[in-house]
Amino acid sequence: ANDEPIVSAAISAICRLTGDYSQIQTVVDFLQHESVNARRSCIQDLIDAQYYDAIPQIARCPVSLVFRLRGIRQLAESGTATGKISSAEVEPYLEQVIRDHPNDLDLVHEYDQKPSLDFVINELYHTDFGRCYLGSKTLLEFYPEEAPDALLKTWEKEAHNDYGAHYHVVKLLGWLKYAPAYDLLVEALQNTMPQFQKSKAGAAIALGNLGDKRAIPLLKEAADTQIFDLKYACSLALKQLEDK
Repeated sequence: ANDEPIVSAAISAICRLTGDYSQIQTVVDFLQHESVNARRSCIQDLIDAQYYDAIPQIARCPVSLVFRLRGIRQLAESGTATGKISSAEVEPYLEQVIRDHPNDLDLVHEYDQKPSLDFVINELYHTDFGRCYLGSKTLLEFYPEEAPDALLKTWEKEAHNDYGAHYHVVKLLGWLKYAPAYDLLVEALQNTMPQFQKSKAGAAIALGNLGDKRAIPLLKEAADTQIFDLKYACSLALKQLEDK
């Protein structure tokens, strides 16, 4: 049945109205549900229930970082306002989500055998980001030598125009420390099209991982923004490059 979101929302409402949090773990468990819709919607329910203890699990939930960031930031906002949590407690989870490495997620999918390189590249286009993160993790673990070339090919073919794959390819080229991707990453950092907004922060993190100090002035320029994840990502990348 597809009633998980209804169950999750109902429990959240009970917690909020009665102060009885005895069933809240059921909502937290939905963060690991095989359905991406159940995973996304329960984050909103945890926000509504003002359940601050879920922040670490939200950070590790395999959905797009947009949903995780919104969940953590909104919980942090209401929690710090009421003195339930401090911003210092939340900071490591924000950083973890902005860096967005698949090893920092509790993945809900798995492969029963080592998949082919082509299969894993195709996973980066999945609408369930849980599958994209598993694909990314698999590329890094099993195909670190072959991955850069395969990623550039899929970029040329269609990833440059697919907002999900665009983000994952950008992040992967940074983790692979693939130096020839520098220009591609700068282009992603400076992309003004709204559907690629998430990739701008991803490109900042990737440039930090690449380690090319030419990116420092570009990151400083990109950091002059009101966009939270981009500003935060630039600051992390600059720290990484300036510490080198």
